[in-house]
Amino acid sequence: MVCTKGPFLLIALLAGLLPTLAPAEIRTVYVIPSSHWDRGFLTSPEELLPRLKPHLDEVIDDAAADPDFRWTIESIWQLNEWLSRTHDPARIALLRDLVRKGQIEISASYGSMHTAFMDAEELNLWTQDSFRMARLLGIERADLAMMDDVPGYVRWLPQVLASSGVHYFLNGSNLFIGGGTSLAPGNVPFYWESPDGSRVLTWVSEGKNGGYVEGMTDFYLAPTTPDPYAPARLLIPKELQDKPPLEVMEIGMKKLLDTYNKAGYKYDAVLVMYLHDFVPPSDEKDHLLPQVRAWNASGRTPKIRVAIPKEFFTYILSKYGGQIPAYQGDWTGLWAEVKTNSPGISALARDDQMRLRANSLLWGALRLRGEAQFPSGNLLEDYRRLWNYDEHSGAGQTGWPDVMTVREVNDQNREYVDYVRSANEDQRFLLRSAIHQAEGLCGAASRATSVGGGPLLAVYRPQSWAATTLVHVPELRDSKRASAVEDLSSGKVFPVQWMGADGVATVHLPATGIALFEPVGKTDSASVAVRDTGVVTLENTYYHLELRSADGSVTHLMDRESGREIVNTAARDGFNELVRVVGLERAAGTTGSVDFRISRGPVFDSIEVRRAGSYEPVTEYRLYHSVKRIEIRNLLDRSRMPAVTDAGKTNVYQFTFPLLPGRTIESFHYESGFGMTMFPQDYLPGARMDAVVSHGLVFTAGDFHVAIASPQAFYWVVPGLSKRPWQLWQNEVLSSAWRKNDSGGTRDYGNYIFPTVEPGLPDGLAFVYELDSWTGPWTDGEAYRRIWDAVMEPVSEFESRLPCGSGKRGNESLFGTNQPDVVVIAAEMSLTHPGSVVLRLQNLASEKRLTKVKLPIDGLDASEVDLSEIEVGAQRLPVKGHELEVNLKSHATVSILLSRPAK
Repeated sequence: MVCTKGPFLLIALLAGLLPTLAPAEIRTVYVIPSSHWDRGFLTSPEELLPRLKPHLDEVIDDAAADPDFRWTIESIWQLNEWLSRTHDPARIALLRDLVRKGQIEISASYGSMHTAFMDAEELNLWTQDSFRMARLLGIERADLAMMDDVPGYVRWLPQVLASSGVHYFLNGSNLFIGGGTSLAPGNVPFYWESPDGSRVLTWVSEGKNGGYVEGMTDFYLAPTTPDPYAPARLLIPKELQDKPPLEVMEIGMKKLLDTYNKAGYKYDAVLVMYLHDFVPPSDEKDHLLPQVRAWNASGRTPKIRVAIPKEFFTYILSKYGGQIPAYQGDWTGLWAEVKTNSPGISALARDDQMRLRANSLLWGALRLRGEAQFPSGNLLEDYRRLWNYDEHSGAGQTGWPDVMTVREVNDQNREYVDYVRSANEDQRFLLRSAIHQAEGLCGAASRATSVGGGPLLAVYRPQSWAATTLVHVPELRDSKRASAVEDLSSGKVFPVQWMGADGVATVHLPATGIALFEPVGKTDSASVAVRDTGVVTLENTYYHLELRSADGSVTHLMDRESGREIVNTAARDGFNELVRVVGLERAAGTTGSVDFRISRGPVFDSIEVRRAGSYEPVTEYRLYHSVKRIEIRNLLDRSRMPAVTDAGKTNVYQFTFPLLPGRTIESFHYESGFGMTMFPQDYLPGARMDAVVSHGLVFTAGDFHVAIASPQAFYWVVPGLSKRPWQLWQNEVLSSAWRKNDSGGTRDYGNYIFPTVEPGLPDGLAFVYELDSWTGPWTDGEAYRRIWDAVMEPVSEFESRLPCGSGKRGNESLFGTNQPDVVVIAAEMSLTHPGSVVLRLQNLASEKRLTKVKLPIDGLDASEVDLSEIEVGAQRLPVKGHELEVNLKSHATVSILLSRPAK
């Protein structure tokens, strides 16, 4: 059958013809030994790294000494660290031989990630270190991806894995705070399928002890295995510790069989994960293998087989390949919430994601034109820095109780700051450098210069569609400020509005290209009229805004074009009201005087709300004259927040957004990197559905749509009523901006109050929310583009001199498409073809799209490849002049290898 309604999508190959399997007797238990490594947790990330060398050396030695020994290397970052410290070619050759023999399997995943927090291109590149590793070792590319602890992942992951040559996905889900999917244990393995139809055969082990630890803690497959956190102690229950190992194993095996039989498990083999945190391979050598041999020698059943994951998956496919169901859906687990502990670091990480994409497209165009070398080393290092934060331990925090010392906690947090800040500085430098490339600025066919001989403002827009948008205008070097800028291509003049040192203009920009502007007029003063006022209303052509005088939250927001009220005034909370939740209860907010200041200028009008003595000292509402958008800027100040000395009473600061009065919201869409996800329809059964992680959300009432997006905030709480179908409580979504806990139980000093978990970052952080509304039919492309216009800013740089000749030309598009539902995501340096560039396209629509893609130069060779750059199809893609034609199936991510023809 084909089911397209409800919380998940079950797909049969032919409607009604998928064989129904009766439960089978489990005859073989495949045990998968490995070791789960957080990139941190025990100590700071950088201090942990040297431990990988002796760990993997021991794995290799144990495997070489015993042909029954099996091991799975969970993450590529672990292997990276071993290789960086291994200089003996014989050791590398030995690892190669053990992989080829099937004793050691290497997972393609960089680490166990918060995939919902990751950008689309970041996720596309997340397996690329495994390709590098395969070539270095001389082995086939990995066909397994393994991630543990994190109880769920975004629905786009199967297409990334399938395009990377990965056939199998193994996950041990830790359910201690929820997550996972109810498909386990009765309906595993299953084909997990992405919206484009890509799939991976997936096994999920779940449990409140961790899921991945089940062989040690739940099913007692090696009862003498020591607790990694207290080696003198065993992991099995105390009441079993005096029993003989085989007797304990019988108890554990009965528990295992009962668990799967009760769930209606259908296959005669089952997978059990045997790993724990940072455990050595001696657990397998000294405990698992001897006790498995004793079990099998005794004639007990089912048989236990120590294996790598591929052995289990290939067996299941060989016997049941045509009978395994497929499911589509998201099950992110929502562990990315921990990253709200360090919102400053997370905001920098989100900005890194944007700038990495922006740089890839600009440098990719320059490389294809032969005007510059692609800085592939910079991008690889910065992506690794970003992955180090996006790994599941990545967040500024006070540490797990009694695990780290005070120094280690502080070192951990400094390193996380350094990862994202160093990447951010590097990406800003690269953008400046690319814009400074005169050839890239002016284009191969047109040149421009300032008539007056002064500096020009170069504005780079990364998005692959043209738009009228907001741009930042820097101060000139003589501290003068332009009162307007003139577009050198069209001759149009756009006013500039100044608030302090911040200048902003509304201009038209080309798709993925650079526009040139000349400053017109100079002023030393602000270009706005500012006055203190008691007035709490503001309106323009598009919106009418009213604020509550008591706190400055929104009481009414009217879309004047449609006549629709946006704020649900029946809700208990105001729109953009800040609430503080302590533990599970709301706490009283700060009190004090609230003052309002209104500003009017040539680009926007605004109301600034000032709150004396508050941890939310300033809120600004901006209504732009030429763009239909409301911008809300909320400043939070950590130094004014109450200290949190009880770890059980974490303070969560949330902005509330009740929407669409008189409407029952039973679903909404949110942007998820590769496109739009519909909540709750696009979810696997049993997945957590109390929040989403996204740049922005879109709510719909008939043909009226409201989008709210933020470059900084990413964790959106969506409280549901206890009804079926799901309904949003009071039509209210809450943006969890800051999760504050200052207290940690340290190993050396006991309870310790940390002044910050973001050392070196300022206490104040602005959370910007962009609100947009429109009327018309729903399309994923329209919603996606509106959100990305709000969160991805153009890059502006003044150029003092451009050796480009004369003439008012410019505004050149480097990449673009003729389909509004097809966007250009990124351009990366090829791994396999020196000098070539891989262009990444995304179809946002549920239908295929025949698309023409604008290229920065004519005469390029083009072919479709997968993420590992293996060609897809034998035919080259047609290129005519600057235009490439390609067919994208629904929701597909397509990679195009672009090369300059050999001379």
